[in-house]
This record gives sequence, structure tokens and C-alpha cells, in this order.
Amino acid sequence: MNDTDAGGGAAETTGGDGPGVEASNGAAVRGAASVAEVYELFCKLALDIIDTPAELMTPDAKLSETLEMDSTHLIEIAEIIESTYDIALEEQELLDAVTVQDYVDLVCAKRAGL
Repeated sequence: MNDTDAGGGAAETTGGDGPGVEASNGAAVRGAASVAEVYELFCKLALDIIDTPAELMTPDAKLSETLEMDSTHLIEIAEIIESTYDIALEEQELLDAVTVQDYVDLVCAKRAGL
């Protein structure tokens, strides 16, 4: 079953290992955390750290331009996400993320071991 969600282009998939998700870049992601769960956690952490209206927090929001996040913010969020999902995020990968969805896709790919 492939259903694209309205927010960020992520689709739920099922396959040999059970339920999973498909990141917007098409990479199949399996694991305990769905794209929606990662997105929700990212938004909660970001809104706790930055002073921006919640309505600006969308999958296509630009991290630096729309949300005015800098590398310090991204790294602070990454530290919590790394410990939550037991993954390692490289600083350059974080800096390469342009939108909220890019950041979420990165986390989902790391969870899937990609």
C-alpha cells in the first residue's frame, strides 16, 4: 500500500519485514519510528529551542530562512534525536538539510541503516 501523506510526500509501505515508511527521496525506511513520529519529535524539539510560530513548522519550511535555525540549533536537536533513536548524525549531513522534511528524511534513513 502506498499512500502519500499531504504534508511531506512520505508514504507508508509494507514489505517483507513488516510495516515501514518511504522517505520523500524514495528510500524505504523500516523501524520503530515512522516518518510521522520523527517529524513530530523534530517539530516539538525545534519549537522548544527556537522562537517561531508553530504554523511556520511545515515539512517544506526552510530551516535557515523560514525558521531561522542555525547550525547550533540543528546540532542541539540532533543530540536529542541521536539518543532517542540510537543513531549517529554527522554535522555536515545536518548542515546539508535545507527543509524540515530533509532533516526528517535524514533521521529516517539513519534509522534504516542507509
